[in-house]
Amino acid sequence: MNPIARIVSRCAWVVILAAWALPPKPTTAIAVGNPNVSLPPIVHAEAPTAAALLGEPMYFPNGIKVTFQPEDYWAYAALRFPELAPVEFDGPFTGPVALTYIAGGEIWTICGIDKSNYPPDTTLAGCAQPQRGQCTIYIAPLDLLKKHGLTYRIVLRHEISHCRGWPGSHPGAR
Repeated sequence: MNPIARIVSRCAWVVILAAWALPPKPTTAIAVGNPNVSLPPIVHAEAPTAAALLGEPMYFPNGIKVTFQPEDYWAYAALRFPELAPVEFDGPFTGPVALTYIAGGEIWTICGIDKSNYPPDTTLAGCAQPQRGQCTIYIAPLDLLKKHGLTYRIVLRHEISHCRGWPGSHPGAR
């Protein structure tokens, strides 16, 4: 190879590696109230931070998605049962969502599920009620979820999959 071509080739590789190693350009903040800028359509839902949120619905008019945190990955890796939906149902829900964290044993009644059809030690972690492009999600208290190694985000991701059409019989759970 020609010595000049060799130098140009090496310089090109140095430029490519330098561009790859640079940090990404920081995103610019969106000014609230600017009519020319649309907000992202999906809102990240987080677990309630105060007891006052229990029983009070939170509304996500433009959809909802879940981003796992390290503790969710650890919990999911340790689960002894499949909890997540198949890939085709696992993702954000873009319709309106009402999300409520329910206290106590009320979840069976609110979800309209007859507890007598299940073994006595069964825990209901949550339920989703999709209808006409929107969805209502109820999630049990954290102490109940922790008993089975679950986190709020694992259960929420599961329920969002039901909003997206995953049947209640959980085919293909992973």
